[in-house]
Amino acid sequence: MKQWSEALARVAEAEAQVALHKRARNDQSAPAASADRRKAEDATADAERAVADARAALDKTTADWRSGRATRSNFSGRSCRSNFSCLSKRA
Repeated sequence: MKQWSEALARVAEAEAQVALHKRARNDQSAPAASADRRKAEDATADAERAVADARAALDKTTADWRSGRATRSNFSGRSCRSNFSCLSKRA
């Protein structure tokens, strides 16, 4: 569990750095075509992040299942979605 917490802390730090660089990039003036490209790149990055978050949630739940910390009810409907709420907030 400590490794999971440390990994989440590193992810949060990296996301803060990305946000800082993104703000600095957006503060620079750029032609309209560049702005459209940036929006497309940002949308792609957001989609990739959502996939990574889903994989991380699946990995955590699988590890919990294998160690006996999760039950079948953790994998169905509303219960399953609420288990991953901390990850989906970033997406």
